[in-house]
Amino acid sequence: MRTSFCSALALVLLTASPARAQFAVTVMPSIIGNTVGMMAAQSAESDCMTGVPLPDSEIIEAREPATAAMHEYFRAAQSGGPKSAAFHLDAKTRWIDGMSNADMANLDDAADPLATDGRVLIAKPLRFYRSFLDAAALGQWAVQDADGATVGVYTAMLVRKGGIWKIRNLTISRAGSKVEPAMPFCHTPGDVTEFRVKSTHEYREQTEKRLAKARDRQDVALASHDQPGAEQGARRVAKLEKLLIDLRKAEEDANANARSVERLTVDASQGMTLATTS
Repeated sequence: MRTSFCSALALVLLTASPARAQFAVTVMPSIIGNTVGMMAAQSAESDCMTGVPLPDSEIIEAREPATAAMHEYFRAAQSGGPKSAAFHLDAKTRWIDGMSNADMANLDDAADPLATDGRVLIAKPLRFYRSFLDAAALGQWAVQDADGATVGVYTAMLVRKGGIWKIRNLTISRAGSKVEPAMPFCHTPGDVTEFRVKSTHEYREQTEKRLAKARDRQDVALASHDQPGAEQGARRVAKLEKLLIDLRKAEEDANANARSVERLTVDASQGMTLATTS
């Protein structure tokens, strides 16, 4: 599609009158850039939602500064320093501890129940996912006491602004509360899982309808002794039947993946088990 589009534009440039050529020189680069940009964005969206993995280098590029921001936060929370320094402060900033919430205005006044003396933030995240699309990442870090017992888990959404990774949203899960595993995402947590469940279901239903129509057309061809039409219909039916088998399997996998969120949801005191399935 991109090749044919650019070829057509090249033909316009070659055959244009001087006036049209001037228009092409000044306006066409903008049109080409916008069109190619839209195509690239659509491709990236598709890659993200269908689970195309990021290169390890890009994950590391986000994971290391994100982990540093979490440790900066924990040190500040433990010492009574300004926790807000580890955040990108804007209207979306949130700090959540059960029913207690803070925003950019009162973040530094909030008391973190996990960051008490003698406790440590585990060096590496239990789970960590960088968005394929946005400069954002979702991670989970465990907090342990002096005896090595897990006392809670942080779930953090981090964003990169001005080339710097910092926290945007932080949710605290204490021992006794449930914590869901962080999962791959594109824009918001859970959107990839939701998209896979919905899209595989809809595509499977559409294919079933196409198969039913193809079988009807094949029956009509057979009834009218249209041998070429019947043979063509048979090939189409066989192709759709194979596709339907694949789609049913894909739908089963998507639903199983969605159910795994519930299966892997644990008490925060067992939060370290999340790391075993990352």
